[in-house]
Amino acid sequence: MRHPPNQPGGRGKSVGRIARAALTYFAAVYAAGFMLGTLRELLVRPRLGTLGAIALETPLMLLVSFLVARWVVRRFALITDGMRLQTGLAAFAVLLVAEWAGSIALRGMTPLAWLAHFAEPAGLLTLVVFLAFAVMPWAIGSRRA
Repeated sequence: MRHPPNQPGGRGKSVGRIARAALTYFAAVYAAGFMLGTLRELLVRPRLGTLGAIALETPLMLLVSFLVARWVVRRFALITDGMRLQTGLAAFAVLLVAEWAGSIALRGMTPLAWLAHFAEPAGLLTLVVFLAFAVMPWAIGSRRA
């Protein structure tokens, strides 16, 4: 039986759930990343350089993404692969906008400079973490842990 949009069980309800899940996933991981990034820039980068600092932060961010994605999938009952993938991709889109805006506001980067930094080793590692963040809700599926 098909439900009309915005009716119980309808597409409108799942779109709203996906949007809330994506924003929750983004906000939690971004907050952790902001805290870790601040520590990275102030304490680690001067000692290890940019690439070393990002390499040290990477497993922590992957763990945070995994744990938050697992919680979000359960909390918002994202039962299908499509719902989980849409959640991750929507959160990824919000992440890119936030990172782009932050790079302009906090680092004074131009949009082209921001894009170009992904071609450097540290930027490429960052991009890998961003892509892992994007697919994490889908990748963990509905596993029970």
